[in-house]
Formats: sequence, structure tokens, C-alpha cells
Amino acid sequence: GSCSSGCSPRVSSAVAMAKSTNHTAHNQSYKNHRNGIKKERVGFSVKGSKPSRKGMDPKFLRNQRFAKKWNGKGRSSDE
Repeated sequence: GSCSSGCSPRVSSAVAMAKSTNHTAHNQSYKNHRNGIKKERVGFSVKGSKPSRKGMDPKFLRNQRFAKKWNGKGRSSDE
């Protein structure tokens, strides 16, 4: 088709810039599997570690510490 005054002239394919790839998933699956795809555990960021108690209520933490310390070996029933 014919073009009115607003068209730019076509550049021949020999002079035009090379096309570049916009996106590819090549090698990504390999990289992900190198260290294994780990299942994210709720409240745990890294396997084997516990979530930080920093910023939690100190009164609750103190009580939790005693609860763990005496868990299952509290006062005997005959007292």
C-alpha cells in the first residue's frame, strides 16, 4: 500500500539491528534444582532453624520458658 506523508522509510534487513531475545526460561529449572527445590515451612525461613522470638511479648516468652522447663514434671498429685 501507498503511504501518506507520516510514514518513515523502511530500513533494509541488512542494515537493521539484530533482534534480541526478550525472555527465556532456559537454564532456570537447572539452576533451581542445583540446591533442590525446598518446601517452605510455615514460620521457618531456613530448614532446621526456628523463627526468631525477637519482638515477641516478654511476659509470654518468660511463661513459655517455664512451661517448657516443667513440662511433664510439675508438682506431684499427692502434694
